[in-house]
Amino acid sequence: MEDLENRDKRTNEIVHVINIDVIDNPEDATLGAFMLCELGQKMEAAIDLDNTIDEILTEFELKTKRTILHAVSFY
Repeated sequence: MEDLENRDKRTNEIVHVINIDVIDNPEDATLGAFMLCELGQKMEAAIDLDNTIDEILTEFELKTKRTILHAVSFY
């Protein structure tokens, strides 16, 4: 977040910053990659992401039993 906040703002578009902890081993990294791909597909399919992202992330947390950190910034 700090790096993003310190960059020159170019268009002031909303940016969703998402963080999910993934244990650093081959098995968990592979699982994490598939989970994040699924999350990305759900976000991409959203008609109005800015208004539905909370629902998408909550559903994803319940399904995967992983905590998601989400912040909004402008870039």
